[in-house]
Amino acid sequence: MMRTLVIAACAMLAMQGLAAGPLAVGSEVRVRVSGLGDGWQAGRVVRSAPGCLMVKFDQPAAGGYASASLGGVLALQLHDGGTWRDVDTKPLHAAEPAVCHGDND
Repeated sequence: MMRTLVIAACAMLAMQGLAAGPLAVGSEVRVRVSGLGDGWQAGRVVRSAPGCLMVKFDQPAAGGYASASLGGVLALQLHDGGTWRDVDTKPLHAAEPAVCHGDND
């Protein structure tokens, strides 16, 4: 009985990880954002109050910006096992609530 519960709990946790997709909250990423120059801006994935995925920068960007929405991201890379992996943000952003689609779309 106990073994069955442990297996079920592990399966549920694995499914939650898959549902989070490639950009789970807290993931280490770097982004290129329109209007912030050509370089990469390091940060972490966060979710805003309305449910929008955003990147909170480790250090303020040019102009004092502290974060960027997926709609403003030109390129995103996920830190994955010591390497950087490209992530297409377009389908992730398209699946977000309507409130997440603003001026940068």
